[in-house]
Amino acid sequence: ELERFQREKILQVQMLEVIAAVIAIFVLLLEVVFVFRPFEKRLRRTLDNLKDTEIALRHKAIAAEHAAHSKTAFLQNISHELRTPLNAINGFSDALLQGVYGSLSPRQEEPLKNINQSGAYLINLVSELLDLSAAEVGSLRLNKETVDLKKIAEETCANLMSIAHGREVSVVVRGPNCLIKADPKRVRQVMTNLVHNAVKYSSHGAVVTLTVMGTNDDRPGFAVSDDGVGMTPREIVQARQRFGRTESALLSGRDGTGLGL
Repeated sequence: ELERFQREKILQVQMLEVIAAVIAIFVLLLEVVFVFRPFEKRLRRTLDNLKDTEIALRHKAIAAEHAAHSKTAFLQNISHELRTPLNAINGFSDALLQGVYGSLSPRQEEPLKNINQSGAYLINLVSELLDLSAAEVGSLRLNKETVDLKKIAEETCANLMSIAHGREVSVVVRGPNCLIKADPKRVRQVMTNLVHNAVKYSSHGAVVTLTVMGTNDDRPGFAVSDDGVGMTPREIVQARQRFGRTESALLSGRDGTGLGL
């Protein structure tokens, strides 16, 4: 009897200890809940704000996509309107150069060639407007083929000759023939931007040199040199930004929107 009584007492004590432990855990959980309840509310508000921000960003992305399509359509319409008269100018100048309307004197032929080349250059600029729009939406493609860097350099400088003559600047092409695999339109575009920029900031009577380097695929490249005011390392970083212009360029009074690279 005594042993059974002791076992029952021990069991009762153990049960009380378990109940006390459960109550202690419950109290601890209540304390945790009360302590972290403000953080829970704050977390919920943060999550709600993130959801609202996500929805707003989606609406802005949709609006930006619509704006990009509208701009592309606008540029396509403008390019069509510009190309029509430019093609007419080039067509009539070609006819005049071919003697369809009679023979030309050398004095007449030279400026007419400049008109024809400038017209072709403007048509390319119109095409570049469309290329810019395509690049912004990530659909610009490179059409690579085997091209001669020196030939492109000579064509580029010939197209800019009228601008160079207007500033009394000489443009010289140097270097060997160099065959590479590239998109000739993009190479010509970069060359035109660099040479035109060099001509624009050169003094009257200066010489701008476009040098082709390398042979075929052996480290090909090209460089433009001029006698402009130059740029500091800080200005080089600034000029490489989109539409970036240095302080010296702004003070020069010459129009422009940057290197256009």
